[in-house]
Amino acid sequence: MPNSVDPAETEKSVLLCGAVKSERTRKRILESAALELRVAGYSGMRLVEVARRAGMKTGSLYYHFDSREALVQAVLAEGISRTQRHVADQLKSETSHNPIDLLATAISAHVEILLQLGDFASASSRTMNQLPIELRAEHEAAQASYASLWDDLLRSALTSGSIRDDVDVDVARKLILGAINSTVEWFDESPMESSELAHTVVDLVIGGIAARRRELS
Repeated sequence: MPNSVDPAETEKSVLLCGAVKSERTRKRILESAALELRVAGYSGMRLVEVARRAGMKTGSLYYHFDSREALVQAVLAEGISRTQRHVADQLKSETSHNPIDLLATAISAHVEILLQLGDFASASSRTMNQLPIELRAEHEAAQASYASLWDDLLRSALTSGSIRDDVDVDVARKLILGAINSTVEWFDESPMESSELAHTVVDLVIGGIAARRRELS
């Protein structure tokens, strides 16, 4: 006698497959939208182009995102979320508790994930100043959370005497992240590997702000 099929299990399997397929489609849309934003910016982004890049009809985008603005916000949120998660994970795995080592780890991790994100990172840097106030406010809130992580690292290094006592934490964080974020615009033309660039950035930043005896000019 053949084994009977449980209708409940069959339905569960169908729903699971549908969810997996939907998530894959959503990921493809986000990647296509990130590339379109990188190329055209917020004002020039067209959903028909996003759909073409994703290999689907324009109307199908609305099954996953309610509006053009919702799609843009999802792209920006994906970029900052993945960046923050990667840097936090690398800091957790760092065995040293020395503030300067933790700062170096964060710098290296930010370089690595930024270059992995590619279009997502470029989309964020290119569109930020073009966004409507409400969208910009939401993105700035997410960025503020990430900025606080860097402020804590820099303050810890400052308090411990690991970096120069004349370093302004806010200015240092903006310079460090601003310089690193700009690498996505030219790295493809660089002969460096991503790991080599990360090492170079760490050397330049730490070498510039680390506490040391100042030489008389």
